[in-house]
Amino acid sequence: MNVLDRARIEWAVLSYDFWLDLRGTPWRRRRDLRAELRANLRDASARSGTRAAVDALGSTRQMAADAQAVDPARPRWTAGVHSGFGALMLTLLGALIAATAWGTGCSAPTRPGR
Repeated sequence: MNVLDRARIEWAVLSYDFWLDLRGTPWRRRRDLRAELRANLRDASARSGTRAAVDALGSTRQMAADAQAVDPARPRWTAGVHSGFGALMLTLLGALIAATAWGTGCSAPTRPGR
């Protein structure tokens, strides 16, 4: 199994873990489900190839929904972190635009008498 095949498997496992986390699955249960998916993907990739094995998974979101019901009592840390990261990126983009406008204004040539 080469590096690209391992990356495909890990990307599918991370996607599955993300959806499990959003559904409020406890960490230990997620660890067990990730290990099971990883082992199944490695077995399937040995038989039919990694790309076919990952494509045969279908939606990792649906797999997470089938594996665990939503637990509304658990905090959704991943959703909070992603929301905070999005807000930070918007703030930094606004600061970059403001700094660029200020720099353009400072470097603009001025005409005497106006």
